[in-house]
Amino acid sequence: MSPARLSKLEAAMRIVLDFNEAFNRHDVAGMMQRMSDNCVFENTHPAPDGTVYSGKEAVSQFWQDFFQEAPQAHIDIEEIFGLGNRCIMRWKYNWVDVGGKTGYVRGVDIFKVTDNLISEVLLREGIGGWANLEQRSNRLPIKGEYAMKTILDRGPLIKKPSAYIPLGMSLAALSLVVGHAIVYGIIHETDEGAAAHIWQILMAAQLPFVGYFMLQLLPRQLLAALWVLAMLAVTWLANFAAVYWLT
Repeated sequence: MSPARLSKLEAAMRIVLDFNEAFNRHDVAGMMQRMSDNCVFENTHPAPDGTVYSGKEAVSQFWQDFFQEAPQAHIDIEEIFGLGNRCIMRWKYNWVDVGGKTGYVRGVDIFKVTDNLISEVLLREGIGGWANLEQRSNRLPIKGEYAMKTILDRGPLIKKPSAYIPLGMSLAALSLVVGHAIVYGIIHETDEGAAAHIWQILMAAQLPFVGYFMLQLLPRQLLAALWVLAMLAVTWLANFAAVYWLT
């Protein structure tokens, strides 16, 4: 192999090593500095084909969600080598579960380096391990394990503004209807008053948030997003039922 080609392979591996160091610092900005604008990240979940994230914005959001769910995430490199414009890295991903016990999973990342930037990352996840068989059969939910896939916990997703703002608006609208009925009684009015107009604004103002939520989060976190949408649907049904029966 010529010195120039060897130098190119070493440079690609150095970029991947720098990327992994930024990963272990949970430095998303540092990771994205080493990725191209049209970068692609292919995850392994859901099976069998996984999920593909294209572009810096989508990949960056994935890693932000990932570190939020896995604050102690750490990758140990077991082997790394170059092949053309590809770099292969065997790793051991370590986490701590909600009970304080440690776990890990082994896997392989296949990187493509173009113009000194990572343009493609293909994740190939392997077999996980636990401290003992009892922990393996009776373990608590792992925070880091599923974060390496698509984040399914609906708890953190409800913290997204596009999730909690429409829910808050819907609950406020419901409280307005119920409160009006408590104060003034059940009156079927033909003319809409101020309370009715406020209710309409609260319900209509949810639509842009719900639209953004469905476009941005539903494809990436299907199960969690469906739970949020189900909760929102319940509040909507409660609102329309309250309007029908109490006004």
